[in-house]
Amino acid sequence: MKYYYKLFLWKDGKLGEELTKYLTAPIYIETRLNEIGTAKFILDAMPTNIFSKPFEPKTKMRLLRSTVEDFSNILETFDYIVDADNMEVYQGCPKLCKHEITLYEPLIVTQDWHIDNISTTRQLKDITLDYSTLIVSDDKIGENGITRRDG
Repeated sequence: MKYYYKLFLWKDGKLGEELTKYLTAPIYIETRLNEIGTAKFILDAMPTNIFSKPFEPKTKMRLLRSTVEDFSNILETFDYIVDADNMEVYQGCPKLCKHEITLYEPLIVTQDWHIDNISTTRQLKDITLDYSTLIVSDDKIGENGITRRDG
């Protein structure tokens, strides 16, 4: 089956620039049921005046996949964040560059979160919370410890 792809860069919380014209085959998408999905693709012949630096980690991208060229039926939408970007500027043409990008699902960001104030409680079994006083009411606590009135 032949697939068609569109790639978008997220900016300011919404879909930004379309990068489809730089996307080259093959596109590797690995969806996993028990782990975090990954993807890898190459953006080729990108102008260095616009894309002069590698994409930073955690940059959001969206990849659309369809079976028809006009994208009238979008089969799948993949949201990813950049893990690593290996950027190379062409020696023969310094105005163009290539980006080899490795991506992960956004769920990987939660591994960096540190959650405070989580506690668990178990039901106590065979333990009573009744306690008895160790100091008799006639005893007093002074500077040197417990003093007894009876002697």
